[in-house]
Amino acid sequence: MLFRLLLRKRLLLVLPILLFSYSCEMLTDELLECNDKIVPKLPRKNMLIGKVGSSYSEIISAYIQNADEETFEYEFSMTGNLPAGLGYRSDGRVFEIFGKPTEAGTYTFKIKVKLPHVISGVGDGFCFAKDSDRQKYTIIIEE
Repeated sequence: MLFRLLLRKRLLLVLPILLFSYSCEMLTDELLECNDKIVPKLPRKNMLIGKVGSSYSEIISAYIQNADEETFEYEFSMTGNLPAGLGYRSDGRVFEIFGKPTEAGTYTFKIKVKLPHVISGVGDGFCFAKDSDRQKYTIIIEE
């Protein structure tokens, strides 16, 4: 009986210490995982040179620095002008520019990729350095 009582009192003293130690270990693991911040990125890229009246297609693939790309949703936006006759669409982490250009010239635009749900991602938002990236691109269309 005395042994059971001592054991029970010891468990009551040790249990909070074990729980606190486990919580600290989880926090330490989280901090170590977040040593390299998660960042969405767009690559720098020399775009293909197009020709008036010929089919044009270029793909820009966003990626996540320091995490698995397939875990996240991606949202793209564009500012600036594409050559007349070209359009764009996005699917997952891919941004595609396509069509048949109708006018020669040099066209500069910016693409922005954003992770709309970083709070529900890895590390509950704690690991993210930023939730978007923007890159400038130029397409040249020749006669």
